[in-house]
Amino acid sequence: MTRVKQPAEPTYNGFKNWQTWSAVISIQNDKTVEKIASKPAVTSFDKLLKQVLNLQSETLHGVDWIDPKIDGPTLDRAVSEWPAFRSKDHRFNSL
Repeated sequence: MTRVKQPAEPTYNGFKNWQTWSAVISIQNDKTVEKIASKPAVTSFDKLLKQVLNLQSETLHGVDWIDPKIDGPTLDRAVSEWPAFRSKDHRFNSL
């Protein structure tokens, strides 16, 4: 029998953890946050947070936007590539 190698840490829907998944899903599904993420000047998660935190403190799932468990590099990539990221052909697991 072939053993399947388990990841060192569990993942959540292809993301590092639930908090990171929640942040990405909230950017995608909260129209106000998605509109901010779509601005050309918003090229990183920190730049997104500067604007989002003026409007709300938590994701749609109740995760604090500044939760240290949110994987910053993943969110930086998602925000910097937002037009491609939000397209119908994007696969979440590609992050």
